[in-house]
Amino acid sequence: MALLASGAFASPNDPPPAAYTNRVGHVILGRPLSIEAEGVRFVGADGAERRLPLSAFPDRERRRLCAAAGVPELSPALSRRLSLYREHLRRLEIHRGLGRVTAEEAAERSAAIRAAWRKTLEACPDLLPEERAFADRALEGSSKKEHAERVE
Repeated sequence: MALLASGAFASPNDPPPAAYTNRVGHVILGRPLSIEAEGVRFVGADGAERRLPLSAFPDRERRRLCAAAGVPELSPALSRRLSLYREHLRRLEIHRGLGRVTAEEAAERSAAIRAAWRKTLEACPDLLPEERAFADRALEGSSKKEHAERVE
């Protein structure tokens, strides 16, 4: 089931293939293109596309695959915490819009919420760099965007 390195990718701008080890110890060489319901879609070093089930990979490799395909996943606990912080920011925007808090108070509280999120991420040493960057960006701009969508 290993993808063999026998050639170059179609475009010189494409990143080189990476090695991923499945649950039985086989090394899969390729570049994940997307994560789909059936699993991960790979392009091998030979340029051929293959689909492999995500369940074939241990957790850490699965997380690397998701991050490389551009869809890092957060743990359920972090996802819940992110939802909570987003809700705090959304409500803060509503209160600011209604005049219940001043713009300065809203900015201070928003900064405190974002700092708490960064502290939460710092307390997770097992996050991959791609997951950490994704999680850090996940809170940025969320409250204004979500508030604007709800108002329209």
